[in-house]
Amino acid sequence: VFISVMLVGSRAERSLFALIEKANISKAELANNHLEQFLNARISVLSDIAASPVVAGSALGSEISIANLYDYLDDYSILGKQEGVVIYDVTGEVIYSNKLDFDASIGKEKWFADIIDGENDSIIRMQQSDGKHNIIISVPILYLGSPEGVLEVQFNESLETLLSSVLTSLSAIEIQSNYLNYSSLNSNNRYTMILDESVGD
Repeated sequence: VFISVMLVGSRAERSLFALIEKANISKAELANNHLEQFLNARISVLSDIAASPVVAGSALGSEISIANLYDYLDDYSILGKQEGVVIYDVTGEVIYSNKLDFDASIGKEKWFADIIDGENDSIIRMQQSDGKHNIIISVPILYLGSPEGVLEVQFNESLETLLSSVLTSLSAIEIQSNYLNYSSLNSNNRYTMILDESVGD
């Protein structure tokens, strides 16, 4: 048994385009919500880690806290996954890292200064590796309300993997902020913008 459903005439064509447009808008909103939940959940967890006495004490230079930091963070999972963690003191010097490749000259970076100066509660950046874009989130380590260091985590899940379930080969996304620019647009394709929203605060 075969069942075929067909729409007739220009009215049917308009109805079909309206349904496709509605489905595309729903997918775009889903991608936006998915990314927002991913970022907000991780920012919240990182802020909690940064507020722990062991992390705050190590940012202040306490030798005992720095020694305890390795016990505390070496096997730490963030939302069930081992991630690349780096902790910088107020000058940008690395005081802890479970990554082999970290930037030792971070103190001169604008994003770092913006966190230390209290201008941002979190900063989201990206690093490209093997054709994938990994999200990096940095939050301040506060002591008595003043930033004394930075907790940075590079997440293993790439942006492409994160959005693959909601974006198809016929879709593209652009993300722009002060510290990151990402685009999956193909210059050979023509696109119609269907959603233009901010993610987060």
